Amino acid sequence: MSRRYVTQVRVRWSDLDAYRHVNNAHTVTLLEEARIDWLFAEAARHGVNRLTEGIVVARLEIDYKRPIGMELPVTVSMGLTRLGQASMTVDYIVSVAGTTVATALSVLVPVDPVTFRPRRMDDRERAYLTQYLHDPVTTGGGLPVATLTPAERADRDDAIAFTGRVARWDTAGLIRLKADDGTVRMWAGTPFDALVTRAIEGALVPKDVTVHAGNLLAGLAIATAADVDPGPVVDAAWRSQLPPPSGWVVVDEVPATVLAALAEEGATGARDRPGPAGAASTALLDTEVLTVSGHGMRVALSLRMVFALSGMGFAPAVPGEVVRISATDSWARIDARYGAVVRRRHALLPLLM
Repeated sequence: MSRRYVTQVRVRWSDLDAYRHVNNAHTVTLLEEARIDWLFAEAARHGVNRLTEGIVVARLEIDYKRPIGMELPVTVSMGLTRLGQASMTVDYIVSVAGTTVATALSVLVPVDPVTFRPRRMDDRERAYLTQYLHDPVTTGGGLPVATLTPAERADRDDAIAFTGRVARWDTAGLIRLKADDGTVRMWAGTPFDALVTRAIEGALVPKDVTVHAGNLLAGLAIATAADVDPGPVVDAAWRSQLPPPSGWVVVDEVPATVLAALAEEGATGARDRPGPAGAASTALLDTEVLTVSGHGMRVALSLRMVFALSGMGFAPAVPGEVVRISATDSWARIDARYGAVVRRRHALLPLLM
């Protein structure tokens, strides 16, 4: 049976804000103090000393439920929802007088004290930590947890490249993961109102989840375990409709250098004629810069799709490189070497009652 480590931490005057409550940033310090007691002091009492050599926090999420004062002791209960080869996911329940005041989730990565690179935990460390491992489906805070397992190192690198580009726009940006028969397809929105997607070989549990780009990137790039913790699931935050998986008609193929030139020309126009907020104007983004025809279809591509393709680095602008343009009655798609850009061909009209 799994167990939890429970300890008490002391609130100091310096932790309080002007309202005599613990400042939100200082709540992180209380979690750190509790974690040190568990993974350093208590572990050392059981002959596990290597954890004290260094652990970095790769990700941290906190839900603040009630204010924390300093009149009563603060109790922190901790356990593990996941134990990988070189990382672990800790969940925290912070309570005062039996009432939960905060819940949290963090990904911890042991590091080598010399190289400061992630290292694998040894058998003694894993034996100590395993007793605190509990059901990974939900954390103590009730947050759903998923597991992504890329098939090979190359698949992990592909996922890192995709996620890194999305996170560069917004670390809180959403990435939807959908698994189907050994393939995991990644979907994300862009600042250009176009969807981007890329598929890797691997497994996903559950088979359809939405997570934040920054959390997924931390799990992929920092931790080295085969099973990746992509962070808390936020399915309710995804609002975009996905295109159909079938029914696409290949319209034409276009040299990647042509689209790269269009992107550069559009970027120049955005710099010369910025919109009200200093970025590319809506009128510029909606400009149709390329029209292709074939197989009974005529498809116009706006600068939005071209910018999304360029921003994601999907199509190398080298001689001989081509991209494929496909469409359905409602959607247009650009398929390139490293991913695809998808957007509705026609805006949805509001239904008037």
